[in-house]
This record gives sequence, structure tokens and C-alpha cells, in this order.
Amino acid sequence: MKISEVPNLYLLDLKNMQIIIEELKTEKGEKIYSIYQNRKYSINEEKEWTPDVDKAKKIKEEELPVEVAKYLNKLGIYVKVPKVVEKKEQQKVETKEEKKQEGEAKKKEEQQQQ
Repeated sequence: MKISEVPNLYLLDLKNMQIIIEELKTEKGEKIYSIYQNRKYSINEEKEWTPDVDKAKKIKEEELPVEVAKYLNKLGIYVKVPKVVEKKEQQKVETKEEKKQEGEAKKKEEQQQQ
């Protein structure tokens, strides 16, 4: 598997740590995430590496992709899982509301005609 691009880089500030989330795309167009803590990493006795977060977008817990939030929770990094309403469910709700409004409009017309 080869990584073809890194379209997004996020920085999540939690109370006790900073998490870096890289959104990656494979050569097949699949979206995967790389998640790690923002800290100094020892390469060997003489060298250390710190992630470059200058270009990272700060993100809030509520803005996390659902799959990332669920994975963080599995890792023991507890974050709020954003509520996602599927488009079909949203359309059903809108349709019910539209029908209700149409019914009310018809009742008003009938009352005005009488």
C-alpha cells in the first residue's frame, strides 16, 4: 500500500495531550488515518524527532470524523462521538414536516372557503 497524498492534517487538543490525525489517501483512493500523540520521539541516543504541526488545522472533538472518534475511544482516549444523521433519515424527517405543513395549509384554505 502506497500513500498518494495527505489531504488533511489535524491537531486535537485534549486536556492532557495533543493528538495529531493525518488523513491519508492510498493509491487506490482509499481514505485511512494515522493517529499519534504530539510529543518528542527518541530516534536513538543522540537524536529526537518532533512532528511538524505548523500546517495542522486545529479541530474540536465534535468535528472529528465518526470513525476516528470511535477508534480513539477504543484506544482509551475518550472523546465525544459526533452524532451523524444519515441523509435518508433527514429526508424522512423533512418529508414528514412537509406533509404536515401541506395538511395545515389545506385546512386553512378549506376554512377560508367556508
